[in-house]
Amino acid sequence: PLAITPVWERSYEPYLRRFGFQHTFHLPLAGDPAFIRRGSSGFSYRTCFVGDSMTDAVAKWSGLCAEIPGAGRLIEQAAMLLYRNRDRNPLDIVRELSSRSGMDLRKLTKDETLTLSSAIVLEATRRYRREMVNRLNDFKLDIFGDDGWREYALPDTQLHGWVDYYTELPALYGSTMVNLNSTSLQMPTALNQRVFDAPLAGGFLLTDYREDLGIVFDTQRETATFSDPDELPEKVAFYLAHDSLRERVIDSAREKIVAEHLYIHRIARIISLARRLFRDRAVNPQLSQVMI
Repeated sequence: PLAITPVWERSYEPYLRRFGFQHTFHLPLAGDPAFIRRGSSGFSYRTCFVGDSMTDAVAKWSGLCAEIPGAGRLIEQAAMLLYRNRDRNPLDIVRELSSRSGMDLRKLTKDETLTLSSAIVLEATRRYRREMVNRLNDFKLDIFGDDGWREYALPDTQLHGWVDYYTELPALYGSTMVNLNSTSLQMPTALNQRVFDAPLAGGFLLTDYREDLGIVFDTQRETATFSDPDELPEKVAFYLAHDSLRERVIDSAREKIVAEHLYIHRIARIISLARRLFRDRAVNPQLSQVMI
C-alpha cells in the first residue's frame, strides 16, 4: 500500500495491479540532458540503425526453455503471432496459444513462465528487425551492433561494431541523415529511449509507430513514423530528399522534450504523486517533510 509503481508500458498496468501493486501508473521514458547538442555540420551516414540483432539473446533464452515440454513449438507460433500483431501484449499471446496447445501454464514455475515469455518476445523482435533491415538493402544501410547481424544482413549493408552509449552514440545520431528505430515487441504501446535521445542529440529519427507517441508529441510536427517494414523504402527515400523537413522535425521534437519530457520532469511527477498519496500516512512528521 505504500509503494508507487511507475510503468513505462501501459498494457502492463493491469498485471501489476493483479499482483497487489495498488498505486501503479503510466510514466513514459524521458530524455537525458547530457544528450543535448546540435546536429553535425556534415553527415557521415545516410541511413543508420543502432541495435542488437537478438541472435545471441534468442539462442540463450530458447535454450533455457529446452526442458519445458512443447516450448519450442510455442515459441515459434507465438513469435510469429506477435510479429504480425505488434500492438498486442506478449503475455496475452502466450496465454492464448498455450491454452490452444494444451500447455498448462499453471504447472510452470514463475521463472519458467518468465523465461518462456522472454524467448517469445526476443524471437519476434529478431524477426521484426531482420525484416526491417532487409527492406533497406538498396539504401546501403549502416548497422552498428553485434556480430549476429552477419547472419542475415544483405550484401550492401555496412556492418560496424557497437558504439558507446554516452561517448559515441549522440554524435552518431547527429551525423546521420535518417536514424531508424525498431521498438522491442515487449512494448506494444510504449516509446523506447531512442525516441528521446536522437532528437536531443540533433538527429532525425524515423520510428515505428507506437500509441504513446500521441501522448508525448504532436505527431504531425514532432515525429516521423512508419507502421510496417514494407513502408520503409518509400519513407526513407522521402526524408533523405527533404533536408529542411528533417530539421523542422528535429527542432520541434527537441523543444518539446526539453520543455516537458526530461527525467527531471518524470521525477517531479513521482514526487507529486507520493505527496498526494502518502503525506497523511507518515508515522513520523519529519518523514512527511522529507517526502515533500
